[in-house]
Amino acid sequence: MQRILILGIVSVFLFFACFCGWVYLQATKTIALPQPIEIALERGMGAKQFARKLQEKIPDVNKWGAYLQMRFLQKFEKFQAGQYQFDGTTSLGQIFADMRSGKVHNEVLFSFTIPEGFTIQKIAARLAAKGLGTQRDFLRIMHSPAFLQKMNITGAKTLEGFMYPATYSFYKPNTPEQIITKMVDTFWRNLPPDYLTRLKQKNMSLVDAVNIASMIELETSKDGERPLVAEVILARLNKKEPIGIDAALIYGIKGYDGNIRTRDLKDRSNPYNNRIYKGLPPTPIGSPSKASLEAVLNPTNYGNYFYVLADPETGSHHFSKTLAEHNLYVRKLIELQRRR
Repeated sequence: MQRILILGIVSVFLFFACFCGWVYLQATKTIALPQPIEIALERGMGAKQFARKLQEKIPDVNKWGAYLQMRFLQKFEKFQAGQYQFDGTTSLGQIFADMRSGKVHNEVLFSFTIPEGFTIQKIAARLAAKGLGTQRDFLRIMHSPAFLQKMNITGAKTLEGFMYPATYSFYKPNTPEQIITKMVDTFWRNLPPDYLTRLKQKNMSLVDAVNIASMIELETSKDGERPLVAEVILARLNKKEPIGIDAALIYGIKGYDGNIRTRDLKDRSNPYNNRIYKGLPPTPIGSPSKASLEAVLNPTNYGNYFYVLADPETGSHHFSKTLAEHNLYVRKLIELQRRR
């Protein structure tokens, strides 16, 4: 027994030593660049995302070796955002040293963050507040049929849902059109693998998928709940019942003040009132994340959930198969709120 234990300890030690040696070799291995390359580290970018970007720019780089170095050895949190240029002969160790010391080729001129679920109105307002153009100019581009065609977006009325939520950094002056182009390009890059092919197999358009994903995004921020919300939406669409996602209703309420009133629930002049109208809303209702886009094609099927109810106390949701079960949750929630 003791001999087995000793062999186990030695095996673990040898594995760890080999692993450390491999990581060290990745850091010191000479990289010959046939031409100068530029790599941008954007504010808010994670080590795994940047390692993937490094491998795209420099095929000789192993993304996992780079990630492990940044995560455990190179103090990635001290890397300085900016655009870096490398040429000739270098190594990952040298690249990371330059990025820690901030030897940038171009400083970040401006940056901004678009949170998940942001609407075109909020995006335009944020960009205008940064002094990057007028809100009117941004909205004009976001509604331009010619610009949508240029971005290869067909069947959509606006860019709603097609500007990916992320942190963006720019290293030189850009026009409003160039800024929005980068945001839409980022959307295309963040589509899950083979997304368009899988949509075609399900006879679903990209616009419809983004529409559903935007409702998932606005309904829940919990990754584990996204496939469940997708199940409810798709089940209701299949049964030709109103979807009943309040985030869509709210999108169509002018001057929404945080309260949904009875008149809002009965308002037929609101085309986004999916308490009344069946089918999808006229447009997406915000910018979905990759997780919500993926949930559209991977809904749960735990028994055909048909109802979803948000719990404002916990931020979670109750999912029900029957109206009776749903109403029970509603009564419990109302009673809880009354007691508090």
